Amino acid sequence: MKRRKVLTALGGAGLTRYVLQSAVAPIEPVVAFAPDGTKVTKLLIDSLQTTTDELRRQDASSGSGTLADTARAHLQLMLGLMKRGSYDEPTGRQLAAVVADTAIQTGWFTFDAGAQGEAQRLFLGALRAAHVSGDPRLQAGALSYCNSRLFHRRSRRSGLGSASRSPNQ
Repeated sequence: MKRRKVLTALGGAGLTRYVLQSAVAPIEPVVAFAPDGTKVTKLLIDSLQTTTDELRRQDASSGSGTLADTARAHLQLMLGLMKRGSYDEPTGRQLAAVVADTAIQTGWFTFDAGAQGEAQRLFLGALRAAHVSGDPRLQAGALSYCNSRLFHRRSRRSGLGSASRSPNQ
């Protein structure tokens, strides 16, 4: 077997293992109390989601190439709140959902800007955050973007036509 095929198979197995672990792992408690941390409220979470939605609208109207840096900064802010904020269980799950959605969008912007490796890490992070949120729709979304990235990588190597051929051809 050629070296590239071995590496691709290992990459696929690693991704498969990560996805399966994410799907079957119990959902962890999400509660944080940081005496000096920011109190995470529903209003704050709604505002963070509104920013993510606006980035999505800008992508739809003018493309995502210039949005990657802004989205990364937005995601970093939310990750800081996850680590150093104060919130109860329902609020923590809502925050994790917005983190997952934002990581998916940031991954897409990054992928569109040509940084496929970083995009894959963002999609896997989104999958983890979606699992913590308990929202299976977000998990499916993160998986679909991981799959899109893999399809793009394979189609660049072998041509788009081979992706649509049956295995018997």
